[in-house]
Amino acid sequence: MQLWLERTVARWADRDLRWTQAIHSVARWPVVILALVIVSRLANGLLWYTLIIVFPLMGGLTGTACAILHWKRAFEYLFGSRSECQGNRDRDHCLSRHS
Repeated sequence: MQLWLERTVARWADRDLRWTQAIHSVARWPVVILALVIVSRLANGLLWYTLIIVFPLMGGLTGTACAILHWKRAFEYLFGSRSECQGNRDRDHCLSRHS
């Protein structure tokens, strides 16, 4: 039984290594890097702002509350008390204090 388990684990480890190497080699392609950069920029900027505008329009009162909550969290993260949690060793305590 133990031999079967060792062989199974070795097969899965080999598969994992092959998949990881394949994904890593694809991630070196310039077109893939460009696509990831574009998606990252859109998600961090244009797409986020579009969603915040669309939430109240499509979701009514619930969408408006959701948009306000997102703006509040964004401002707290950028300018508020949550910034003191960055780099804090006792992260759980700091996050529970500011939640």
